[in-house]
Amino acid sequence: MLYFVAFVVLAVFIWKAGSHLTREVDELAEETGLGRGFLGVFLLGLITSLPELLSTLTAGALKNWDLGLGNIYGSNVFNISMLIWADLANRRVSDSLSYSISRQSLVSALGALVMISMLSLGLYLYNNGYGFPLAGMPAMDWIVLFSYFAIGVGMWSAEKANGEGEGEGEEKEGLNRDRLLRIGLLSLAVVVAGVAIAVVCDRISQIPIAGVPLGGTLVGGILLGMATSLPEFTVSISAVRLGAVDMAVGNVFGSNMFNVVIIPVVDLLIPGTMLAGSLEHLFSYGVIVLMTSIFVLFALMRQVKKVGPLSPASYLLGIIYLLWAVCLYVLR
Repeated sequence: MLYFVAFVVLAVFIWKAGSHLTREVDELAEETGLGRGFLGVFLLGLITSLPELLSTLTAGALKNWDLGLGNIYGSNVFNISMLIWADLANRRVSDSLSYSISRQSLVSALGALVMISMLSLGLYLYNNGYGFPLAGMPAMDWIVLFSYFAIGVGMWSAEKANGEGEGEGEEKEGLNRDRLLRIGLLSLAVVVAGVAIAVVCDRISQIPIAGVPLGGTLVGGILLGMATSLPEFTVSISAVRLGAVDMAVGNVFGSNMFNVVIIPVVDLLIPGTMLAGSLEHLFSYGVIVLMTSIFVLFALMRQVKKVGPLSPASYLLGIIYLLWAVCLYVLR
């Protein structure tokens, strides 16, 4: 019971630490002239993924590969489910979230889908004896790192070509150092909490229910994935309420992209590889593909009206998320 209390306390702390980031980054976008979509993907996505980075690194140090991988896959599933709440919080009450975003935001969704696919392929190959080691890591780790930076350069070039962010910050004299300091301190707080909550979840994963331990896949996928995604949740809801829908969507899929990059980063820092985890995580991969595809499809169709408080896409995402959580428990 003590571990569950500690989990709740740390989860609330992570939530509170992430709740102030959106407005700071929104102001930073104005000061620097950078687009909200780009900052949502690569700044907010990175900052709000710090809990996943530190908790996965801690899980790797504990050699609990399934807890670490479960955290990454679980966070990605939970992040996509946050689009439901963002849809609910969308100020344009009669319009769905997928109608309110720009086509450019879909690039981050497709980028996240490509990267999680590469990670899953690497997991499958490693478990079947085809790790293809290169400079001390599986070759797929290097491909994931290269792809992340390539997508970043592509989005940067696209936003410059579209003129996004032009005119913003022209009258500013420079960066607000106090704002950068606040962002840094909030990031540090999230880092510390991320390490602590990973240790707590490692203990929870060993607790037996009906004689069967909960296990790293279940605890990492649901509890740890949900807790470390609380900053993304708070940031996305705050962004939608500010009217920055593209920033909210960019944060979700930007976090999913950075989450994948965490695996090669951890492999660089600790002996062994996270790809040594079980193939059970490929089930979560299938769920991620399905949920992302549904959101992208409805966005391309320009589905406008909500049915009650949510769009049809959001209802589908909610059903899939609940079924995924039940299946993880059953398959543990």
